[in-house]
Amino acid sequence: MKARFAKILVAGEDYAVMDAVTQRVYVSPVTVQRLADRKRGIGFRSLALIEPPYDPELDFHLRIYDVRGNESRDCFDAAAACAVYAVQKSLAFGTELGFSSLWGRIRAAGGAGGTVDLWADPPDFAPAAVPFRAQSAEKIYILQSQGRNVLCSAMRFGTPFCAAESVDAGGDSAGAAGEGSSEADRLCAGLAAHERFPEGCAACMYEIVSRDQVRLTGLSGAGIGVAAAAAALAGISRGLLDPAPQVRLGDQLLRVSWGGGSGKICCQVPVTPVFDGEVEL
Repeated sequence: MKARFAKILVAGEDYAVMDAVTQRVYVSPVTVQRLADRKRGIGFRSLALIEPPYDPELDFHLRIYDVRGNESRDCFDAAAACAVYAVQKSLAFGTELGFSSLWGRIRAAGGAGGTVDLWADPPDFAPAAVPFRAQSAEKIYILQSQGRNVLCSAMRFGTPFCAAESVDAGGDSAGAAGEGSSEADRLCAGLAAHERFPEGCAACMYEIVSRDQVRLTGLSGAGIGVAAAAAALAGISRGLLDPAPQVRLGDQLLRVSWGGGSGKICCQVPVTPVFDGEVEL
């Protein structure tokens, strides 16, 4: 069985997108592993399937698989790729689309200059909601990773998330050479497995540059867009950033907006279609 797909970059990371609305698509873990191989398959960070909606108020359901073939909650960035695909292939009538996913509800709308605006519900900082082991909710916690004390914010932003302030671990290239490529990435990996997150978590590390800019220095278990959003949300919640800061990653600039409280989050991410193809499943 063959299936059409597109390779699309979101903040420099590659996603393979398949339409499961107008074509029959079934993938097993073995199939996904074969397709993820960068030498013999398509090669991608994640495989995204656009499915018919489960909720009549939304346009599509989004299903994500990691390179091991496991269904993943890491859906935030992939929604941008799927929105571009759905509009280009005329799967939807409008340019503002709603997705359901394991991550939660995400709305996506085409922005200016090859960007997509992603809208989502605000984070929940309550320890029980994350979940995170703490006696009371705090804006900042001190955790250890790789033998170093790290200042962290714990939140549920679709999934449990730890956003840590930089400890000068080096790196201005989170994700650029692959997750785990810098000391900051390794610190994030330690935080992602920290015992105070009983379900585990995604993690990012950031450095405040000014009130309107933050630098993403490391990440683990998350796409660049959602990591950028978490870094900005942590800084805004701590009063260190203005409500609409830029998040810098190398030469890329992402913008995150949040007025606080129950207001929606908006994250603007760069999206670049690369090529279309057809593959045997």
